[in-house]
This record gives sequence, structure tokens and C-alpha cells, in this order.
Amino acid sequence: MTEKHGVQTRIIEEKDAGMRLDRWFQNHFPNLKFGHLQRLCRSGQIRVDGGRVKGATRLEAGQELRIPPLDFEAASPVEKNIKTKDYRLTEEDRSLLRGFLLHEDENLMAVNKPAGLAVQGGSRQKRHLDGILTAAAKESGGQRPHLVHRLDLETSGVFLLAKNVAVARNLGAAFRGREIHKFYWALCLGVPELREGEITAPLAKKAVRGGETMVVDPEEGKSARTLYRVVDTLGRRASWTVFMPLTGRTHQIRVHAALAGCPLIGDDKYADAEQREAFSDVMQQDAPPLFLHARRIVVPAGVAGRKALDISAPLPEHMRAAWKKFGFAERAGDEAAEEFPQ
Repeated sequence: MTEKHGVQTRIIEEKDAGMRLDRWFQNHFPNLKFGHLQRLCRSGQIRVDGGRVKGATRLEAGQELRIPPLDFEAASPVEKNIKTKDYRLTEEDRSLLRGFLLHEDENLMAVNKPAGLAVQGGSRQKRHLDGILTAAAKESGGQRPHLVHRLDLETSGVFLLAKNVAVARNLGAAFRGREIHKFYWALCLGVPELREGEITAPLAKKAVRGGETMVVDPEEGKSARTLYRVVDTLGRRASWTVFMPLTGRTHQIRVHAALAGCPLIGDDKYADAEQREAFSDVMQQDAPPLFLHARRIVVPAGVAGRKALDISAPLPEHMRAAWKKFGFAERAGDEAAEEFPQ
């Protein structure tokens, strides 16, 4: 008799939103034959949020995917999942764990992700948040937290994780429905023509040498909307801006800021050579790091418990030093966030 794994339940992550079901299985269960996958769909053994699906069904973040028992070969995970499962904590990881927790209750936890730490592993990312928290949970005998949204490698700040499947589903739906509000602080090159407003430009991924980049694409791009408000300026040289994304596209704030003619200082990916040189002039240092921080997340009552949550993350060292140098008052940024439509 062929050995089989039991029923699995997965929560669709933000990074997989919009992906076809059959492509999702190809990525996560590459040994599952296409014909077998189609039979499982036709027989109703694979379900999304309890309903029948087809291979062409588009997935949404936060949905619950039921995976029926699969034989050992088909159920074998992809290599990156093995790496997450077998991750071993380092002294650097243990130091991080002691200082980055912002909030924890029976439903979720919030951490202050440092810049340079990936959320998930990949071919170039051996150390990542998912692996660290999975290894920590294994050591303590607790459950592995669920990833429900994303934060770019170079971006620091508040990152939420669900502590059970039900909360992961609720948080995913709330992110998808834009019920959860996120506020980012950034230092931009120059000052926008309007001190507040909305940037709207559809974005799509484009393959380039060494990876991918995001581009404005009116035909194939997905809707992307970002509210912004300038808090303070350094004359016309730079501006402290609070961004509130209304959609969650990859690199959305970075691309929209560059499109407005005010790229984020330190953003070599979306700034041209002249702008990169100007970064160094403003900061008085060569190749400054990216100045983008997920300052605050507001979760409404009922999503992850009876009470609403309002969680903020302190600035990373390079931004804190710059704010002090330029005389920016942090409370002004928090006050500016309150002016956005809720």
C-alpha cells in the first residue's frame, strides 16, 4: 500500500494572490502530476474556502486551501520549504528574537523586521524571518506562526503574523479588503509638486538581468494606489513623506515615489544615476541605505480579536540618526497619518 500524508490546510499568502490554482500546486508540490491534480479538483477533494475549484481558479490572499491526502512522492515539499523546516537558529537570530517583538497575544504577533532580512527563503536568501520564527517555535514547542502579508527585503518595520489558521484567514481577508491600514515613513529626494495627494499607476513585473523589477504598465499592470502626505522638508532637497498604500503591489511605494519625481533616498533600483549621486549629496555619505520604514499598522476590531490594534515600530538606526540631524519631530509623522481618510 502506498504511504499517504493526511489532509493539509494552507492559507494563501499575499505573494501568491492572483495565481492560478494549478500554478500554485506546481510551485509548492512539483511532484504532483497535472492529470492527478485535475482529478482531485473534479472530485471536489481540493477546495478553497470550502468550495469546489478548477485548476484555472485564481487564488486570493487569506483564502483557506484544503489539500487532500497525497502519496509520499506527490506530497514532498519543494526545496525552500525543506530549508525552512530544517533552519537552525544562530546567535544573531537569538539576539534578534530578544529585541524585535512589538506585540503578542493569543491571536497574533507583531515584530519589527530589520532591513536586509527577507520574510521568506529563496535561492539567494538562506536567512529569513520565516525560518527564524519556525525554528524558534520548534525549540519552544509552540506552533509555527502564519505569514499573512509581505514586507520587502530592504524595508524595515511592523510585520504581522497569525498564530492560528482562523486568524490567518481573517487577517488575509482584511488585507485583501483594505480594512487594515498601513503607514510608511520615507525620505524622498526632492519635494512633490503637491504636498499631499494620491498616486495611481498600474504596476506589472518585468524580468531584467539579475532578477525582476516593477514597471508602470497600463495594459497588463494591476491597479496600484498610494496616498501620500509630506510632513517636513529640507528646502527643496528632500522631503519626509508618509505613505498609505491602498493596494499591495510589490515595490509599490518605491515605484510610485519615483514616478512622482521623488525617489526614495537609497533606492538604487528605481532611481537614475543622477538621482543616486544626489542621494549621497543629501546624506553626506556614499551609497546611503534605503529610507523606507513600515511605521504603523492599524487592525480594526473583530479581525484578530475583539479589540482594535494600533502597532508602531521605532525607526531603524540610520533613519533615527537622520531625523535627529535634520530636526524632524517624530510626533509630526504620527499626526500626519491621522489626516488620511480612514
